[in-house]
Amino acid sequence: VVFSASYSGTVARGFINGVELFNKTQTATAQNIADLQLTASPMYDFHAYVYFNRVLTAAEQLSVYNELNALYSIPASSIWVAEGDSITDGTVLYSSYPDLAAMSMTENVIGAVAANTGSVIVNATPSAGLTGRAAALDTILTNKGSRKAVLTVLIGANDLTNATRDAWLTSLYSYLDARRTAGWYVGLCTLLPRTVASGGDPAFLTARAYVNPLMVASVGTHCDFIIDFAADATMGPDAAANDVSLYSDGLHPTLLGYQNLAAIAYPRIEANIP
Repeated sequence: VVFSASYSGTVARGFINGVELFNKTQTATAQNIADLQLTASPMYDFHAYVYFNRVLTAAEQLSVYNELNALYSIPASSIWVAEGDSITDGTVLYSSYPDLAAMSMTENVIGAVAANTGSVIVNATPSAGLTGRAAALDTILTNKGSRKAVLTVLIGANDLTNATRDAWLTSLYSYLDARRTAGWYVGLCTLLPRTVASGGDPAFLTARAYVNPLMVASVGTHCDFIIDFAADATMGPDAAANDVSLYSDGLHPTLLGYQNLAAIAYPRIEANIP
């Protein structure tokens, strides 16, 4: 695996195998080479560190990867990004379903969690809405080359009942259609239950029962495959949200709940990544 990064003075960018998976607007104080302390992780075998005296473009970052790949024969990698709200982002570090699913993957996959707490489908503010983050998300496709890029989407807990059910679906489908056009292979997750006590509208479960079958039926039209969390006998029933061993607060899964979701998700993702 090749990790690389750049900082322009305003934007920090992180690359894995030549693909920009992370970026963040930030400011930092002046640094010099002595301020950079690097420690090799026991998970990886680091062969070299290379420093450049200027910011590399995305194309140059890919060139660095290609050069190292020629030396070390780094296995080709597919790309998986998980988008959504706090259920995908996770409430405990490295315990969300994408984190746990990635640990179980047998395929060579690189990726990121793009989800953010409180997210909804339609909002121009990047931190609040999937539509607002779409342009930044699509930059990941810049250097994907022939690699397959899979995007999984789990959204709706915060906004399913903000509009009519059909209007929410229309917004979701419009977002998914745009991502597929951009070059993503899209996996859509069905909605999990939530309790009224967790802040859910009393109509949420009724709306969920309406949209989930339509989402499943949208394969081939608005998405490429389904991760059907709602159909799972343990995590999917309405009453499951009341089980504190599965949902800590009637909305966010516990570690056991996330383990269950990961076990559902990763076979579906692996089946759709070559």
